[in-house]
Amino acid sequence: MADYPRGCERSIELAGQTLFLRPIRAADYEREIEFARHLSAQSVYSRFFSPLPELPEMLAHSFVEVDYRETMALIALEGDEGLMAGVARYGATGVPRECEFAVTIADRWQRKGLGRILLSPLIDYARTAGFARMVGMIQSDNAGMRALATGLGFSLHISADDGSVIVASRALS
Repeated sequence: MADYPRGCERSIELAGQTLFLRPIRAADYEREIEFARHLSAQSVYSRFFSPLPELPEMLAHSFVEVDYRETMALIALEGDEGLMAGVARYGATGVPRECEFAVTIADRWQRKGLGRILLSPLIDYARTAGFARMVGMIQSDNAGMRALATGLGFSLHISADDGSVIVASRALS
């Protein structure tokens, strides 16, 4: 496991509030559960492609137990150690030098630019970790994520396996 990347920590002002951005830690387990618990049904569906009444314990653990190389997540907190406002994460796909990203933003923080604020440095981090390509799966009706992905240089294609899914893909070199 790589060392905790303190260089990714920073405070930002967004929508009149201070947010603290930092890599996720295993100690964020309860925070991750609480974050998922407060997402709307639509936000949960957009992220997990199915309804999810509660974030499964095993999944929550995998979300916070990152190695800062093959898996990484950046979170935005309200204040220094407050509620999670959003998270952008990647994980190695098993295809050499490829990782898959996902972004989840709390409903009240959506459409304020937080997705871009989290995903942009995550892209840079993945590049320095040795990944050459980043991909993501987006529900075709998720206009916000499609706009975020294209705005950050991802190309979008309809999935060959499921016409309701858009595959976002971007070279990192």
